[in-house]
Amino acid sequence: MDRRGFLGTCSATATCLSAAAAVGLPAWAADARPRGYARALLVDERGEPLKAASLKPQANYVFNYPFVATPVFLLDLGKAAAPNTLSTEDRSSYS
Repeated sequence: MDRRGFLGTCSATATCLSAAAAVGLPAWAADARPRGYARALLVDERGEPLKAASLKPQANYVFNYPFVATPVFLLDLGKAAAPNTLSTEDRSSYS
């Protein structure tokens, strides 16, 4: 994806989200709660548990969790990711 396509996608997403916020949440979304899923053990091609030390820097790993159709990307950036402080709708902060 090039920069122009990325910016177009971001603009379209922002437009859709602001339109949805103006209309309000549907009844089924008003009671939405987080759902817990079972833990997963990541294994290599031999079936051995995957160790963090065995990950190659700058390599992408893909696995499916919690459903087969849900891809998840595991990235080893080769360095620690900087923490980021965010705030919730009621202005309480978390990292």
